[in-house]
Amino acid sequence: MQAPTALTGNVGGHNVIDVSDPKKPVAGDNVRVQSPTQYPCTAVKQRNSVVFPSFENKKAYVTEVKLEGGLAKEVQKLEVGAAGNLPYGVSSTPDNRVLIAVPGDHYIGVVDLETKKAFTVPWEVTKSGPNDIKMIPKH
Repeated sequence: MQAPTALTGNVGGHNVIDVSDPKKPVAGDNVRVQSPTQYPCTAVKQRNSVVFPSFENKKAYVTEVKLEGGLAKEVQKLEVGAAGNLPYGVSSTPDNRVLIAVPGDHYIGVVDLETKKAFTVPWEVTKSGPNDIKMIPKH
């Protein structure tokens, strides 16, 4: 995923790179958009998909995309909750859930991609954040 930035004149969008053969990566889908801003992204291995958080109309969303014929196609877009700005951090769990960090509104969003349900958990650890979130698997 690529975010637009006025500093360099870059527009947002995404590229798909096939690294099945790491010695010969192949560039595929190359899409450029001015907005909305969407980044970062993470893989959901069990679903063979990629998800990213986004922000529209004062709400946070999680969008799931999959490859179809070398192109990224939207599978689903799920509302997480109210948000005053872009959620940034994103992580996936082994049970097909996605976690997003919503720093401006101080919560973690939890989205179940199977049931299409979401809920939020208040961030009460610090006065700012959360800015990012990562899963630590149990051993």
